[in-house]
Amino acid sequence: MPQDFAELIPLQKDVMAFEMARALSHERLRHRARLSERLLALLDEGMAISGADHAAHLARAADWRLRIAALFERHDALLTPSATGEAPAGTATGDPLFCRSWTLLGLPCVHLPFATGSHGLPVGLQLVGRHGEDRKHRVKLFVDAGLVQAASGLPDQIKEYFHARSGRLELAGA
Repeated sequence: MPQDFAELIPLQKDVMAFEMARALSHERLRHRARLSERLLALLDEGMAISGADHAAHLARAADWRLRIAALFERHDALLTPSATGEAPAGTATGDPLFCRSWTLLGLPCVHLPFATGSHGLPVGLQLVGRHGEDRKHRVKLFVDAGLVQAASGLPDQIKEYFHARSGRLELAGA
């Protein structure tokens, strides 16, 4: 991954806050007292971002989309962690840290169960495809091959599977 890839995380947060604040304007203006403090803080942050700043953020995201597209010239997909560890207990989905960049760039992602953590909850990987090629995304191959069901050794199986079919897979961070 490019060295400055981490800049996408705050960029995604700002784009999300700006757009969420406007999408939820009715709720923010008419039902503010019924919204959680956490949501209100996010909406207020979004309202503090100017339209010019938002346009600059979107332009930066478009630049990044082009940079990331170069990775897919040599590889069909990227394999990255889904989260920092095992899924949290309860109803929370956990920290979206590893999804933020792909969301901002509009890349198709599928989360694959990979292992079970110390609390018996899943640990996942995400398969990331090229922008605009959701239908061509190779996830169907994984599902068809039954690799999603594999609990141990999944990265090696995925590498072997891709090398056997196209010879093109890069494990992000490897």
